Formats: sequence, structure tokens, C-alpha cells
Amino acid sequence: MAETAPNSGKILIFGDEARRLAFLEQALGVEYDVSVRIAHGDTGGWAVASCPDLIVVDVLGDQALELCRLLKRESHLLAVPLLMLADDEEIQVRALELGAADCMARTLNLDVLKWKIRNLVKWRTAYQRVCAAVTRSNEKIAELEAFIQMVAHDLKSPALAVDGFVRMLKRTWVHIPTDPRIDQILHHLSSASNTIQDFLHDISGYLEHENLPLEWNPIQLDLTVKEVTDRYRPLVEEKGIRLELDLGDTPARIVGDRRRITQVLDNLINNAIVHMGKVPDPCIMVRVEDEPDFVIACIADNGVGIPPQYQEKVFRRFFRVPRAGSAPGTGLGLFISKCIVESHSGRIWIEPADERGFRISFRLPKARAGTNGENPGAWNGPQV
Repeated sequence: MAETAPNSGKILIFGDEARRLAFLEQALGVEYDVSVRIAHGDTGGWAVASCPDLIVVDVLGDQALELCRLLKRESHLLAVPLLMLADDEEIQVRALELGAADCMARTLNLDVLKWKIRNLVKWRTAYQRVCAAVTRSNEKIAELEAFIQMVAHDLKSPALAVDGFVRMLKRTWVHIPTDPRIDQILHHLSSASNTIQDFLHDISGYLEHENLPLEWNPIQLDLTVKEVTDRYRPLVEEKGIRLELDLGDTPARIVGDRRRITQVLDNLINNAIVHMGKVPDPCIMVRVEDEPDFVIACIADNGVGIPPQYQEKVFRRFFRVPRAGSAPGTGLGLFISKCIVESHSGRIWIEPADERGFRISFRLPKARAGTNGENPGAWNGPQV
């Protein structure tokens, strides 16, 4: 039985001698579907519309390199291995630099040529299978992400409704003597509803960051901080937390995706509220600093804090600080925040608190005059 079945691959051979091409076509045609082209020096006639499994260049001199260069410019041929036949070692080296998969001497050793071709065609077949598997995997991932996004979206309304009903019951029964167990049940319902909302928020934010492109627009960070903190004031007042702002004296202008920067502020402020713990006089301080080349935002609290050994790990995906009685969460909030800040050419880090608590800062490049809508990644100022 033959080692390789007939027509197990398509080979295109470029040559400058009709007799050699005819010999190669006959010798290789037993195992492969072979087509040949005569290279006359007219580079316009070297275009390849189809996609073979292997290209063999059997052309003398610099013309072979020019052909190699032109073939590797074609996007549909980038993954097609090219075998260069050349006696000049310098041409072989230059061909490899141009993207040829392999080279051998033009003085034909048919057995060696067949062996090289067989290996290259097998590599091409394996590569196609891997690409097909990756494509199928990406399609399944996209379907799964779309399903998760749909579930997360559809569950938000019921979770909000449960929390709303619990709040309404608390307000209705505030002056009515009730069994203490009812208050405990309502507390657990409210806590579970908030946990579900936080989980759905983090999952949606993670998928959105992975799949949606950034939209670059001018942002005044101090105003964005004020808008976000204003939304949190009813919640922090309910929890007895002081929320203080220090927005500086000058506008803090950057360029970026306002919705994503808002998401970062949401994550960091919500993280400070959730992990405040039971401390006397709980306080969250949000400060914006306008430096010559950067704008820095800092969120500090006097809550339970993070042990030093975990302060770098908290930015990892799904990482949660292991401690008894810790607030539930997905471990995605700080990871998403880090991804967003770095996608804006910025940096996020944790600083030691003065006494206790948690202080996290992020800095972003300042907007230059005339940078409306531009990606700050192209900014020529100091790098973060």
C-alpha cells in the first residue's frame, strides 16, 4: 500500500525550465495534485487565486526571491508553506527571511524532495485542522458568552424587584411590632439580592470589556467622579458611611471611553462600601489630582483593608481575599478595572493606608489640546 494516497494535497510549482517542470509534475503527480507555472520574468503573471497546500519555487537567481516576496504579500497564502529550491546559500537564507518554510539545493535529489514535500503538506493539513478547531471553539465561546449575557440581562430585573419589595416591606413594617425572625429574613433576602446584582454586574462588565471596542472622547474626570459619587450617596447614607470628595481646583481632562471609566469608578467605590466592615465612623474619601502629565484618582476608606500579601493578587481574575466573614463577590471587579485602566495607557495600584483601610489609585494620561477623540496610546508625552 502506498504511504500517501493520490491527490492528498495540492502543489503549485513555479519554474523557469519547462523540462524540469515536466519532470517534477510527473514525479510528484503520483501522490499529489500538481500544477506548474513557467516564470518568464513577468511578475504580473505570478498571482495565485487559489490556495494550494504547498508552493515550490524552482527559479534561478534574484527572480526567485522576488517571486517569494510577492507570494508572501498575498494574505490568503500567508499560511501556505513555500519550499525554495536554490543552490546559492545566500539566496536560501534570504528566502527564509522572506517567509519560506524550507530550502534545498536545486540539484535535485528526488527522494529528499519528496520527503520534504510530504512533511510540509502534512504540516499544512495539521495547521488547517487546528484552524478549523479554533474557529469552532471561538464560535462556541461566542455562543456561550451571548447566552451568559442574555441570562445576566434577564436576571437583573427580578433581582432588582426582590430588593425593591424588601425595602418596601421594611418601610411598611417599621412601626409595627414584628417577630425578630422576620427582620432577619428580610435582611438575608436583601443581602442575597445585592449579591446577585453585584454578580450580574461583574459578569456583564467582564464580557463587555472583552468584546466591545473602546470609544474615545474627551472626559473631564472630576465631573465624572462627582456624578458617580452622587449616585452612591443614598446608599452610603443608609449605611452610615461618610462620603467625602476632593476634586481639586482645575478641570482634570483626559481622553477615553467615558462609560468604561465610569465602570472603574463604580467598581472601586462599590468595593469600598461592600468591604467597609463594622468600624467606628466609616468613611470613604475620593480625591482627584491634576498633575502636569497625568490625572490621578484615589479612592480610600477606613474599612477592613487588604493584608499586604494579597495586595498584588487582588487584580487577578476571580481572586478573592480569603478571610472569615468576607463579603460575597466574583473577584472580577478589580480585574476589570485594571484591564480598563491599562487599555487607556494608564496604571492602577494599591497604596498603604495611613492607619487602616484600603487605598487604591489609578492614573491616566492627560488630554492634549487637539486630541478630541484620539486614542491616548498614540500620545507622545511621558509613558505610564
